[in-house]
Amino acid sequence: MDWEKLVPRLIHPTKVTVIEAMLWIERPLSATELQSIADGTPVISSFSYHLDRLVESGVLEVVTKLKARRSQGSKREKFFYFVGEKHWASRLARIKDPNDPLMMVALSLAVTALAGGGPGAGAP
Repeated sequence: MDWEKLVPRLIHPTKVTVIEAMLWIERPLSATELQSIADGTPVISSFSYHLDRLVESGVLEVVTKLKARRSQGSKREKFFYFVGEKHWASRLARIKDPNDPLMMVALSLAVTALAGGGPGAGAP
C-alpha cells in the first residue's frame, strides 16, 4: 500500500490547512482568521464545517467564543485549538480503525513531514 498516494485522497485539504496553520502559528484560530491566512480560499463556511468535524473527532476543541466584528452583529466567533497533548497522544494510541479522522490527520502530517514539507508548507 502506497500511503503517500493514499492519504491525500482520504483527508480533506482544508483539514490539513487548519492543522498546519495551528501548528505554525501556535495559538487558537477562528474560521475567519483561517480564511485570511489561506488568502480567502476556501470560504469561511468550509473552514467552519471542517473545524466542527475536527472537534467531533477529538483533535480540536473550542477554547473561547468572542464577539465577532461589528458587521456580523451580536454573533460570537469560536476559536479552536488542539485538545491537550496528553489527550491527543492517548487517543491516537487507542485507535483501532485506520479510517478514524484523528489517524487520518496524524498520517497526513507524517507523510507531509517525510515528503519534506511541514507546518506552513501547504496541503499535500
